[in-house]
Amino acid sequence: MGMAEDKNSNNSLLSQKWKSMLGVLLALIFFPLAAWLIFGAFQNQDKSLMPTGSQTELKVVLRASGPGGPVTVHKISCPSQGTAGCQDLQALSQQDFYVAEDKICAAVYGGPSQATVSGVLNGKPLLAVLNMHDACQIALWNQLAKPLDLPLSKSSSLLPQ
Repeated sequence: MGMAEDKNSNNSLLSQKWKSMLGVLLALIFFPLAAWLIFGAFQNQDKSLMPTGSQTELKVVLRASGPGGPVTVHKISCPSQGTAGCQDLQALSQQDFYVAEDKICAAVYGGPSQATVSGVLNGKPLLAVLNMHDACQIALWNQLAKPLDLPLSKSSSLLPQ
């Protein structure tokens, strides 16, 4: 009986080794093939549809009454529009859409309005949420109101110019 048990345990060890080797072999074949299929598909895309260094395509979602209120959506496309708004917008960078974390801001509430800006700014991805929850956010909102076609804050007269 001892011989049969040793033979079964040897067979099971051999079987486990083959399974492990088969798993490694499949991984060596599958992962490069999957990567080639995924990334190879992107190489065949029409390059004219991809943003260039100066292209700007933004979607602005405005909620004038706050997050639960009605939504107004508009898109901005530059340089094809070639308007003064596009020139103002293309003069900005991604950092111009954010208030520095270490900036001290007065506690002035400008209202519930919120705008989400997403897309590509000068060929780089952008995702920013604008609101009027303090003086810095109100000043940022008003700075971006013209190029993004946002209504000016009613609190702007309270802020230092």
